[in-house]
Amino acid sequence: MKTGAVIAAAGLSSRMGAFKPMLEIGDTTAVRRIITVLRSVGADPIVLVTGHRAEALEAHVADLGVICVRNEQYRTTDMFASVSLGMARICTLCDQFFFTPVDVPLFSPETARALLACGAPLCKPVCSGRDGHPLLIRSDLAKAILRSGGEGGLKGALSRCGCPVTAVFVDDEGAVHDADTPEEFRLLVQRWRDGGGKP
Repeated sequence: MKTGAVIAAAGLSSRMGAFKPMLEIGDTTAVRRIITVLRSVGADPIVLVTGHRAEALEAHVADLGVICVRNEQYRTTDMFASVSLGMARICTLCDQFFFTPVDVPLFSPETARALLACGAPLCKPVCSGRDGHPLLIRSDLAKAILRSGGEGGLKGALSRCGCPVTAVFVDDEGAVHDADTPEEFRLLVQRWRDGGGKP
């Protein structure tokens, strides 16, 4: 079964005060780490939805062979608009795809592999009672998800797509922690380092 991925990275990062996709994590950056992890479990193609600072971000990942799709309306739309653009691009290219926002850069390859092993058409990682990312979505569900509209964001669209979301329980704090402020990001990276800093 061919597996792709969508990464939403179009937002303004306004609370962070810095450009979130290109924040440094060890010797890499948030977006490059996500791409590396997804590639390590066989995800290809990977669609990156850009918007804010699109040219800089696209240049930053130019050597990684990802497909870049721009959300030109990123200033006036929410993340579901980026989700929709990414899903519309990926759904004919593979049988299933991961989805994650760039805000959750530290999920492990083991979590991605656990989702792949689950076999459910729609699944999510859950750690310590919290829902996380990436999601794994069978491509034939994309039309129903997109058709449902953006009310309630992606979570609302998934609840209306006609397929239950299967929980995959993982021991991976990186799958459930995002970072919207500099302090949150600092703590996120420190937690990653304390855990061994891999990959």
